[in-house]
Amino acid sequence: MTRIKKFQKNILEKKLGAFFLLDKTNIFYLTKLLNPWQLWGAKLLLIKNEQYLFLPKDFQKLPKTSMKIESLSDFRQISKELLSRNRIRKVGYLKSEMTIQGLEKARRVFRGRSLMGISDAISEMRMQKDKEEMRIIMRAAGIINKSFTKIRKLIRAGVSEKELAAKFIEIIKDNGAEDISFPPVIAFGSNSAYPHHQPTARKLRKNEDSSRRRR
Repeated sequence: MTRIKKFQKNILEKKLGAFFLLDKTNIFYLTKLLNPWQLWGAKLLLIKNEQYLFLPKDFQKLPKTSMKIESLSDFRQISKELLSRNRIRKVGYLKSEMTIQGLEKARRVFRGRSLMGISDAISEMRMQKDKEEMRIIMRAAGIINKSFTKIRKLIRAGVSEKELAAKFIEIIKDNGAEDISFPPVIAFGSNSAYPHHQPTARKLRKNEDSSRRRR
């Protein structure tokens, strides 16, 4: 059973006719479609055994999927039509995704329906890694270790934090990574005292300490 089917099964058990998600990482986890950064602003609506993904109009390149892809600007109208057609009175959402302002908007979109917040069931699912996730984690660990070994050879007096950070990203991608999760932290001298330091033009001096953190 796929992740999204498993989640929908849980929804039906809670007697919810529909469920909507707003967080890009949750949408990515359930759909395995695109990358999280490509899902900014996306909305996922689950109704019974169907899935509707709402994306910006300018997003054209999509992998083949059985999900129905709709324009983000049509979310309110299409949601209203689907709920009416399926005679759905109760709609669920994740409490962890919702703000007070977001809940007010949801009440306007799903006017006339009862909204029900549930605990973060997706986080509970994500605690148990499946075989595919374990394979990806192991591959990522191999890439970062190989890249870290290579970048160490380039640390020398005169190189700047920015130069080393850019080279590290280049090496990671050359070793097979699609992209980086977070910018690398490269810090020299007193800069290494800052845990989230952003690389600068500061150059490494002779006999000076450096900090290289994998993110």
